[in-house]
Amino acid sequence: MKTLTNYLFIALAMIITSAMTGQTTQTEYDYITKGFKDFITKGADIKSGYKTKIVGTWDFNKGNESRRVVCQSLIRNGEKKPCGTIVFYQRAKNPIILLCIPTPDADEAIWNQSFSLMKSVFNDGTAMQTLIMALMRIDSQEAAQ
Repeated sequence: MKTLTNYLFIALAMIITSAMTGQTTQTEYDYITKGFKDFITKGADIKSGYKTKIVGTWDFNKGNESRRVVCQSLIRNGEKKPCGTIVFYQRAKNPIILLCIPTPDADEAIWNQSFSLMKSVFNDGTAMQTLIMALMRIDSQEAAQ
């Protein structure tokens, strides 16, 4: 089941990032997965030279527990295409988890970091299913535009 889930995540990540052209760098990956949290939680300014655009949001309730997934594109100033996708995942009142979906042409090492982080964070099947459902919904929203 985990292998199937991983393949679904990979396929959805490729679909969402298929329109990207700005290769994700290691610095951008680190900013998305670590530094962007200050932007969200502390109201800090976004990193100089970048802007973000919301791709989609999906809220999910299971019992008394709510979950939210938000995808935002990270775009270099002066460019139109994203250089990475920021995925926010929050379950109830737990801390926000940030994932990076790199561009298709990003170095293999960056993709491997992204997969490793995803596996370590979403080690429970329900969380992974929620993430996959959210990415499917967000991708369909994007495709409908």
